[in-house]
Amino acid sequence: MRFGINFLYSDKVLIPTKYRKFFLAFIKEALKHTEEGKRLYDYYFNKRKNLSKPFTFSIHINPKQKITNRFLTNNIKFYFSTNNLILTTLIYNGIKKLEKYDPFDTNIKFTIDIFPIYQKNIRLDKAIFKSLSPILVRNIKNKKGKGYLTFDHENFIQNLKYNLNNLSKNFLDKEIMIKDIDIQIFEAKRVIVPTYGGEIGNNLVFQLKAPNELLKLIYDIGIGAKRSQGYGMVEVLR
Repeated sequence: MRFGINFLYSDKVLIPTKYRKFFLAFIKEALKHTEEGKRLYDYYFNKRKNLSKPFTFSIHINPKQKITNRFLTNNIKFYFSTNNLILTTLIYNGIKKLEKYDPFDTNIKFTIDIFPIYQKNIRLDKAIFKSLSPILVRNIKNKKGKGYLTFDHENFIQNLKYNLNNLSKNFLDKEIMIKDIDIQIFEAKRVIVPTYGGEIGNNLVFQLKAPNELLKLIYDIGIGAKRSQGYGMVEVLR
């Protein structure tokens, strides 16, 4: 389940390079606008704040002119995706009540347009995905994450498979054999994302062979680490 929001400002605004945290705050604010949403907010962000969350999002800034540690723009598009219908409904309805909420508090007039996004159907046990936001893959050592890996690291594919197995266990209640997952990378670019001092991310086009329900899951909630903080959202190419 996906939808998008187009933020159009009447003049160009400066936004920080760490813009993702402002949109996470936007999601939280939208949740808190109904009693049911408040309960869900408390569950995900207070009681079980370290819980893997069933959503992801991405941001598109256009035009994107960088000035020092900020971007100059007048148009920002926010894309949200989840596999949870209740969460979608609560956030969507909350955002409808936040039409005057500016994530960056710019004091510049703006309009928002909420629009649906067509959901593609994955029918087979393989699909080609393109990342819409950088994919973060933890470097797992002794069952602990120690930094992040680039696509050309010898352990990148293996650790991405570990992530997929964890997603399957957390959201599908199934463990998948690592040998049954196949990943082929067709295009890749290393990026530094300005979070927590700068993390290594990867923009990828890749083919994933895995159980169909897992392919559908990552299409809905993303792949890799920090999905709910604006990373790992993907689109299906075919």
